[in-house]
Amino acid sequence: MFDENIKLLPTGYHVTAARIPFGFVDSYGYLWHGHALRFFEDGRADTVRGRGLTAKDFRELQLAVPMVNTQTNYHSPAYDDELIHIHTSLKKPELPLPRLYFDYRITRASDNTLLISGQTKQVMVKVEGNRIIVRTPGVVLDRLENLWHYLSTACLSTVCKDTHSLAVGE
Repeated sequence: MFDENIKLLPTGYHVTAARIPFGFVDSYGYLWHGHALRFFEDGRADTVRGRGLTAKDFRELQLAVPMVNTQTNYHSPAYDDELIHIHTSLKKPELPLPRLYFDYRITRASDNTLLISGQTKQVMVKVEGNRIIVRTPGVVLDRLENLWHYLSTACLSTVCKDTHSLAVGE
């Protein structure tokens, strides 16, 4: 799904714990497929929080980071009130491009079954003039390097002991 001609370097995963709320399940008791992106967003937000890369941080730099591509793969159902782990990684492009490539794996906490996997791609846009930028600003690149360093020391597999709890909507 990511740009095929751009080499993305592997990183580890940040893990966020969450529960499937009743309002997110369909009449069969399964997580409704449309809510998968919500959990991707929760994992992404938790991963970048405190590292100067939140939506608010980008706005303060006069940048927006709109989503331009998503891919979601469903592997196994998730159920009402089930504890899940959202594994989020920010892939590092070989060149410092003004794009964010996130990779996600959502697993059942009780047995590590893969439920959902996916990817998202965002681009950096100057708020003034809505222009896509061609070079990542230095301050953003420094913050990204900090996050990539953290991820390089974080969980390197989908079985992680260090998780961050997150209530839906935080």
